[in-house]
Amino acid sequence: MEKAIITPYIQQRPSTKRPYSSLRTILALSLLVVSFRTLDTKSSFAKVPINAPQIIQKCSTLNVIPGPPQDFDSRKESDRYVPGTNPTLIKNATIWTGNVKGLEIILGDLLLDKGMIQAVGEIPVIDANGSWLSPGIVDLHSHLGDQSSPKLSGSADTNSRKGLVQPWLRSLDSLNTHDNAYQLSIAGGVTTAVILPGSANAIGGQAFVIKLRPTKERSSSSMLLEPPFTFNGTGIEEVQPPRWRQLK
Repeated sequence: MEKAIITPYIQQRPSTKRPYSSLRTILALSLLVVSFRTLDTKSSFAKVPINAPQIIQKCSTLNVIPGPPQDFDSRKESDRYVPGTNPTLIKNATIWTGNVKGLEIILGDLLLDKGMIQAVGEIPVIDANGSWLSPGIVDLHSHLGDQSSPKLSGSADTNSRKGLVQPWLRSLDSLNTHDNAYQLSIAGGVTTAVILPGSANAIGGQAFVIKLRPTKERSSSSMLLEPPFTFNGTGIEEVQPPRWRQLK
């Protein structure tokens, strides 16, 4: 007797494919292509700034090494000379010139007059009697004028605690030109100082180099050693190297 072969029943799982999945894929790709074309169209119509040449020129000077103007050594008087200032002759001094790696010492006289060696008329004489005469000391990290002396809460302008990053702030704008610390520093031999903002921020602002001697104007800008080209709205001089800028 023959045996019948019975095929086992396998239950078919319902199809998980949706009839519109392919359509949705095509639609998504179409939207993606349209979006890229829209971005490309917008970028092709981007407006160039009116001052684009000035921006490009300013960026091109970033790699230029700052320094004094080319005629610095041939000038006849200091940029900060105040008309009417009498020349001064210092005699019999032990002069430390700073040359020969700081080792050169000269015994002699030194005449101060607009940066020129010239003696005309009556000249005030200071007899040094062998005392030391050296170049003025430059303080590379100072808060003179911003942290005034005597220290008072109403004159403490070293820090501005209004933000973490404040590169637009300038130590020059809070400089107290009547600070007693100027004369105290001059008495110790300091003639020039870099006035920095405080360290309470990641970027506290811009620093400026000043001369500590009193000026006729008694203004903060008149104390500047070398104002930036853009200080009074002027542009960069093409024939001159850029001037030093400090930021803290």
